[in-house]
Amino acid sequence: WIGRGEPISRPAHSPDITPFNFFLWGTLQNIVHQETPTMPGNVKQRIIAAYAEIDIKIITRVRVSAI
Repeated sequence: WIGRGEPISRPAHSPDITPFNFFLWGTLQNIVHQETPTMPGNVKQRIIAAYAEIDIKIITRVRVSAI
C-alpha cells in the first residue's frame, strides 16, 4: 500500500553492475571451479587462465548486446 506519509519500498538499484559483469563473473566462476582449488594462491592463477579461455567473440557479443 502506498499512501500519504507511507514509505515506498523499492528494490535496490546498482547501476554499476551490468549484464556483462554477470556474464563475465559467472563464466569465470564456472571455469575456475570446475575443479576445487587446493591452494588459495592457486585461485589467482586459475582466474587468469580462465579469462584466457573465454572467446573474445563471445565477450564482444555480450558487451554489444548490453548497450
